[in-house]
Amino acid sequence: MRVLKDCKVTENPLDSHYKALNCELRLMDKTDPMFKVLLLTKCIMFMWTVVFFIITVSISSAILQYYCQVTF
Repeated sequence: MRVLKDCKVTENPLDSHYKALNCELRLMDKTDPMFKVLLLTKCIMFMWTVVFFIITVSISSAILQYYCQVTF
């Protein structure tokens, strides 16, 4: 295993990558109309994640039940 001894880290790599994007990061006020859009989008994405999980579990369960009936 190789250990870097003379490595001087002056900045978090995530920060340096973000700076390379040349974008500004600022807080958004809750009264900003875009805040509601982003919050709604987040809720919708969460909902679809839950739906996808439920569908995946249902399909896996059906496959397992079929496999158990065939083999036993």
